[in-house]
Amino acid sequence: MCSSWMQVTFLLAHLIVAGAVVYQYPGSLTVAEGTNVTFHCDISEMGGECSYIVWVQVGSMRKLTLWPRKTYSVHTNTACLLNIINANRTSVGIFYCALLNGAMLNMGNGSVLEISDPITSDVTLEVLVPVDWQEAPSSPVPLLCLVSGLDPSQARVYWEVEGKVQSSERLPEVQSEKPASVRVQLSVPGHTWAEGEEITCVMESTSGLKMNKTVSRMGMERSRQGMFLAISLGSMCILLSIVVIIITLYVCRLRHDPRKKRFQPYEHDQDGAQAYAKFAGAPLKLHKIGNPWRSPTGSLPALKTSENGSLSRPSDIIIHLRKQKYNADFDLSAKEGADTLAFTSLLEEKLMPALVYTRWIDPKNYVEVTRRWHAEHAPFPLNFFLPGSIQRQQLQRLRLVRGDEELTAGEEVEKELYRDAMECMNLISQRLGSNKFFFGDSPSSLDAFVFGYLVPILKMKLPNGRLQQHLKSLDNLSHFCSNILALYFPSEGREGISRKVSSQPEGGDADNEPGKRRKQLLSVLVALGAMLSYAFLTGIVAIQHVQQEALDHRSPGLRSLSSHGEEEDGEEEG
Repeated sequence: MCSSWMQVTFLLAHLIVAGAVVYQYPGSLTVAEGTNVTFHCDISEMGGECSYIVWVQVGSMRKLTLWPRKTYSVHTNTACLLNIINANRTSVGIFYCALLNGAMLNMGNGSVLEISDPITSDVTLEVLVPVDWQEAPSSPVPLLCLVSGLDPSQARVYWEVEGKVQSSERLPEVQSEKPASVRVQLSVPGHTWAEGEEITCVMESTSGLKMNKTVSRMGMERSRQGMFLAISLGSMCILLSIVVIIITLYVCRLRHDPRKKRFQPYEHDQDGAQAYAKFAGAPLKLHKIGNPWRSPTGSLPALKTSENGSLSRPSDIIIHLRKQKYNADFDLSAKEGADTLAFTSLLEEKLMPALVYTRWIDPKNYVEVTRRWHAEHAPFPLNFFLPGSIQRQQLQRLRLVRGDEELTAGEEVEKELYRDAMECMNLISQRLGSNKFFFGDSPSSLDAFVFGYLVPILKMKLPNGRLQQHLKSLDNLSHFCSNILALYFPSEGREGISRKVSSQPEGGDADNEPGKRRKQLLSVLVALGAMLSYAFLTGIVAIQHVQQEALDHRSPGLRSLSSHGEEEDGEEEG
């Protein structure tokens, strides 16, 4: 076991040095549980052999697994395979193909394996009731229960009235009907139907699935009235939606004022990727936007390329730049590459959770800064619920990283996260020492990662700024960020290392006019909807349905009725 872990550690220590030059396919695969899976590794460009290939799995909670060689096979001398027999939940993760090439290690681009949820057939239960039944006690009412999507031999269908099973007739199966269905008919006495008795159709399958649907004469009348009310309300909602869309387009057009300077959200992914591109000398054309929805990928940062389309993940951006010969780690030794990997993992494990907490989970910071900023920069009407949705995603992300499904904002959690983050910053400060950069006189990917994590802490002045206070006490790290800003981002460096996150953009009251107009129009629409709803509910406005009596004595037809039914999973009967 110890030997396997040492091998995995050795593999990861060389990842940053060699880069991704081994190609794997497929890149992503979703299969059902129990399926045999094969991943391919192409080393034709490296000139190596499959005997020097190893496969590493990164599972949940970043668990690393070195797959045994008995699962390897060879298609050709340069096409190496990993065979996974009967894939299950433990097989989920990212699989990396690594080629040992002397003192170097070449890693593949990774293949993702996911297990899909079990597929269940679409079973439906429908009750057909008469459309024009005449209120006569002597005329029975035919009811038909139709169950589709299930093998008739595996289903028991019956009727219940007041909890008592009724004798019914099971109609013959239609051989040409696909999918198969079960039809059970019940003749209800006229007086029972006229009194509004509830009649239930029940379906039980051998697999334990149980479904039922209840109908009544009163329920049918209510459904008719509800249908007309639903149509009326639906028409009103459609009209209201059209008005909202028109207003949204108008407001968005007003908000695109070139004189307005928007505050750019600070995320370590964005700053780190941008810094790496600067360090590597990549000739990028930078477009600063405050709204992630305007980005090609819907998130920030985003890199548009001619070969791979749009890239959003910082790791993908860095790999692409390296393939284009823009590599900030070209002169690093093996030890420096291992240090880079170690400190990058330290940042992700210790500092990143604290950053997520201080921005999205800390109540004061979230309410006064984070939610306010995203609400102002998200398109209407998404600004009402988008910040809360992102907060829930960030909380779930933090729970996964910490391995605690019940994690919430609290004093104990805050102390633990901030303690880990401060210890991480102390270790980084000790490693940097009095040097200008971490490795020599030129910046590397480690400098980009550290800068990406630290500069948002310095630039965002939050109500609860414990991380910023501690970082400012570490003079060498503060000077480290200031030097990079001055050398590579001179325009941002002149604005100062710390500034207040303001909800008021530059430009004065005239810039806020679109927001004021939007709020006024929204208030009018909400008031109008409330008045119409009140009028419907109190009876000031009513929709009356007049049913014309039938003049002939046609046989009663059948119609589909959506009544209150329920579906539940029951235990399998013996």
